[in-house]
Amino acid sequence: MFQKSGNAFLDIGLGYIHVAHAEPILFKAIYVNNILEVKLIDIIPNEMMVNAIKKDVCMTNTSDANLEEVAVKGWIFAHGLASLVATGMMVYDKDKIEKLLLSFMKYA
Repeated sequence: MFQKSGNAFLDIGLGYIHVAHAEPILFKAIYVNNILEVKLIDIIPNEMMVNAIKKDVCMTNTSDANLEEVAVKGWIFAHGLASLVATGMMVYDKDKIEKLLLSFMKYA
């Protein structure tokens, strides 16, 4: 199980990737094969993500529109990592994944 970092945006990404590692068949069925036929807008709760990102000191002066864009890009980045983990193309290494997510947040 992953441990909470205290950064809500990071924790969401870590949790999502952890599910891909812990339950790869379920993850692939829902998020890769899209058996539920969901759309991206259904997956990303914009208000929750924007509020999580707002808590980051570097993002406090950023508009909500820009924060929504960061949320979408962050989800796409985390989804890519999760898909790589779920398909076995990337070894699940929580520390490495956390560093990748943090580096995304630094340049978002």
